[in-house]
Amino acid sequence: MKEQDRFQAAFNPLPDNLTLPSRILADYEAVSCLSHQEGERLTLQLRRKSDGRWLVLKAAAADREDLLEEFRILTALAPLLPGTVPEPVDCFEEDGRGYLLRTYLAGETLEQWREREAHCSEALCVCLGRKLCAVLEILHSQQPPVIYRDIKPENIVLRPDGGIGLIDFGIARQFKDGKDTDTRRMGTRTTAAPEQYGYAQTDQRTDLYALGMTMIWLLTGQYDRDSLAQAEGVSPYLRRVLEKAVAFSPAARFQDAASFSAALAGRRPRRRRAAWAAILLAVLAAMAGAALFTGKWALPSAEAERQPVVFTSSTMEAAVRQALMQPEGEITTDQLAQIQRLAAVGENTFGPEQTFDYRSSCFIDDQFQGDLPLGDITDSDLALLSDMPNLQELYLCRQEISDLSVLEGLPLTTLALCENNIVDFSPLASLSEVETLYLGGNPGTDYSVLSGLTRLKDLRVEGSGSVGVCVVDSLDFLDGLVLRKLGLGLTVPRDGSWEPLTRQLALEELQLWNPDENAVAAANTLVNLKTLSIGDYYAANLTALTGMAGLEVLGIHKGSLESLEGVEALTRLYTLSVGFNRVSDLSPLEGLPQLSYVQLEDLEIMDFSPLMQLPALGIVVVPQAQAELVEADCPGHAFEVRTY
Repeated sequence: MKEQDRFQAAFNPLPDNLTLPSRILADYEAVSCLSHQEGERLTLQLRRKSDGRWLVLKAAAADREDLLEEFRILTALAPLLPGTVPEPVDCFEEDGRGYLLRTYLAGETLEQWREREAHCSEALCVCLGRKLCAVLEILHSQQPPVIYRDIKPENIVLRPDGGIGLIDFGIARQFKDGKDTDTRRMGTRTTAAPEQYGYAQTDQRTDLYALGMTMIWLLTGQYDRDSLAQAEGVSPYLRRVLEKAVAFSPAARFQDAASFSAALAGRRPRRRRAAWAAILLAVLAAMAGAALFTGKWALPSAEAERQPVVFTSSTMEAAVRQALMQPEGEITTDQLAQIQRLAAVGENTFGPEQTFDYRSSCFIDDQFQGDLPLGDITDSDLALLSDMPNLQELYLCRQEISDLSVLEGLPLTTLALCENNIVDFSPLASLSEVETLYLGGNPGTDYSVLSGLTRLKDLRVEGSGSVGVCVVDSLDFLDGLVLRKLGLGLTVPRDGSWEPLTRQLALEELQLWNPDENAVAAANTLVNLKTLSIGDYYAANLTALTGMAGLEVLGIHKGSLESLEGVEALTRLYTLSVGFNRVSDLSPLEGLPQLSYVQLEDLEIMDFSPLMQLPALGIVVVPQAQAELVEADCPGHAFEVRTY
């Protein structure tokens, strides 16, 4: 079941006689009911008509001030915790009801995950607890502090990227010093602290109590501190930590989230600025978050030597310091066991919030990296990886690496080693968990070892703009793989055969650069292919692609294309990007009923009127110089014109 389908399945149909404000109905459609209190509060899932984006709408007949307070809190927190808390979109009042519109956080709740997994190890529970402590540190560091007041499994979202989210700030409030009690005592009975029933004012220790109770439930399935005594697999140390977190008296609990997190990590707390808490959250999302979905987590050995690490590479040192959130000071070998993600392209490191891609060159957040200085990581510097038993994501591109033997046995799921000096790929045979592999721009030619990586779903074996073509002995290694994404840009098989590509029947995304006729013919047999990117395509038209009946996204960048003839056969196409070719006639597009996005870059188009024949067209991107011509050729058009 897809994540969105699972989300919708958990909720109810829309209430009868549902009425919504006109400003909502104009841009959104209601899809399902998340919660409903007759005559009082209503929470709906909406879909934005323009782009299909999911949002959440809260409506309240009374307590409208609560919605405004939630809007204010989210407005302050969203820039600090992107993707971790919902973004506020709108808050208004109409016909006596208050409304709050916010973004939807994708993922499954902790409650759903626990029901599916039926068990949570101590290590995973600790990882989750530390991630939530990092979130709470940021909330509690605001002036005045934000008290969430309703931490529970239903409100904790495990995002697909390994991050974590909090989704309901409905009873969150800003702490007011000097108050004896709260005027609002709301909370969830199973996780609410005693003071939420009127014994005292809630403060940051209230959230720590709820987090502790949630962790107890995660380990035992019960909201009962006494259940820890009978729980299997829970160490006496963690039992004591959680019992302290859920003490009846706030004075007996951890006094702040940093202290709770430090206790979970088995160390003394250190003062930490809120900015560092944000970095900790991002790193834990990449590190511990993945473990929640894979069940794999190796704890540091108690006997790990606390020897200082001596760095001989400035790039390696920068990457390690970023991973550990420690910009200065001594780093010891036992700290390296905390690292699950290490990332550097050339001299630059990049964080888990940034995206990496390889399209015959390295890109970070879609920014070209191929003209920047190389990094200084050599084979000897890789020895540090042997002290990183939890390393799952490794990006070391544009370095001086040739020997991969140190990688053997690491639990890597993502590996990017583009534009190094690697000839021998055989050590990769032991990486049985790897799912994403980028090897572009290396001099090696024998990729046969990859056929045994049965979990591999995303593979890039490409040449590069700086190194040139990638000569592979054979593409036969593909026969051992079931891929979803494949990059073969500037790739030339020495045996001349592209036939193995025709057997990648599950392939959904393919990238080719300067392909010959045999490569295009092989790709044309992939009826399930959804995305095709071609660069330096020297053909007169697109008739060689007409066999890709399922194609939805097509990008053609650079080449000698003179006509779009053949594109009319791709009836499922909804995105088309053509740039730096000789195309001048758009009339072949008229037969594409689903085409909704068209980007035309550096083309000599003389007549844009065929765009008016595309019923689903929503966005057209053209150079600024051609915008007026589009307006003149398409009077009264319904699509949006964007320029660059």
